[in-house]
Amino acid sequence: MNSLIVGLLLAGVAPKTGFGMPGDPAIGKGDKSVPTTINYQAYITHSSDTTPLDTTANFTFRIYDAPSGGNLLWTENQSDVPVIKGILDTRLGINNPLPPTIFYTGQTLWLEVVMGTETFSPRKALVSVGQAFHAQRADTADYLAGGGSGNYIQNQHASMQSPGALWISDSATVGNTAGKYARLNHGNYAVYGQYDANNFGYMGANGHGVGGFSNSTGVFGSGNNYGVFGWGGIYGVYGQYDGSNFGYLGSNQVGAFGIGTLYGVVGRHDANNFGYLGGDGTGAYGTGTNYGVYGQSTSGLGVFAVNNSATTPAFRARNDNTSGNIADFYSGANQRAYITGAGDLYLTGKVRDTSVWADTADYAKNVPGPGNYIQNQHASMQSPGALWISDSATVGNTAGKYARLNHGNYAVYGQYDANNYGYIGANGH
Repeated sequence: MNSLIVGLLLAGVAPKTGFGMPGDPAIGKGDKSVPTTINYQAYITHSSDTTPLDTTANFTFRIYDAPSGGNLLWTENQSDVPVIKGILDTRLGINNPLPPTIFYTGQTLWLEVVMGTETFSPRKALVSVGQAFHAQRADTADYLAGGGSGNYIQNQHASMQSPGALWISDSATVGNTAGKYARLNHGNYAVYGQYDANNFGYMGANGHGVGGFSNSTGVFGSGNNYGVFGWGGIYGVYGQYDGSNFGYLGSNQVGAFGIGTLYGVVGRHDANNFGYLGGDGTGAYGTGTNYGVYGQSTSGLGVFAVNNSATTPAFRARNDNTSGNIADFYSGANQRAYITGAGDLYLTGKVRDTSVWADTADYAKNVPGPGNYIQNQHASMQSPGALWISDSATVGNTAGKYARLNHGNYAVYGQYDANNYGYIGANGH
């Protein structure tokens, strides 16, 4: 009888050179095949006097998944193996390569050694060295195979010891697809991310740079300069809900454009300040704590309105509080005209035109005060009536032909030129 005092698994991979045992693979830096041998040494003595054994013998090595009994996972026979001064030095897998898959489960495996017909007991546990076939972490890895010619991660850097670019030959998924996860190069998207079934988005798809869907916000951005910025040959940013609801920002000669079943373009600051462009029967609508609709231009028109209808106005303003003014018109910082809640029109400057026509006007005042006004004395504003001018009136250009009423010393004064003039109603005439 003989005794196996100790068995040592000296390495989890084959060495870089091929000396030691016949048939050992010489694995260099550029060889990306998985090593399938393990160095093994044992010290064997005579059981009678514990002297080291010197012999040549046939050995059988077996790997089980239990310390006794269990399932046989691998076996190998080696013939004429020398034992010198008690030392057995060989490599497991030189005749029957070790399958890396037996180490993938992470469970402890057990090695059984048979010399000739004698089986050494107990079996020896294969611990960290054997488990190197399935490393939990690799600080640097030049090749990580998933089986077959694809599904691998390859380090393209020349040195395995230095960080380098990684190349994934197929798609990659991070996370649980039943919940939150991310995917690279999957299906129709370059990058796809999902929080849940109702909140997901992507980057890089056929015809789209960025896309998103959510019960709240599809695409959200925040920044000191731009929240969301887009640049395109046709549109900067384009969005569509369906064939009847879509719009874009930044196009040829158009800043913002939208079409919708309710509104074309909607903007909101808070619950008290919002508005829209293009609604049912409304071109532009706004409500705000300072301005409902505000426009400013350095060289053109701040607000411009056009209506081709002969029966409706191009512009209309209303103040639901009758104690305030319906409309105010300013020139610079000065108020030039305003319409009161009662419907009165006040002008702080002169009315100048080749003709002024008023179908019906109950009260038109030039300046605040008791004078300088035209008042319709007729009881009904809807019917033409007599006009009352409280002060003088001039019709025409005083540099040429003109007429004056209640001016200076005359009730009526008319002049064709400086040499031809007359009057009606003067003191004593």
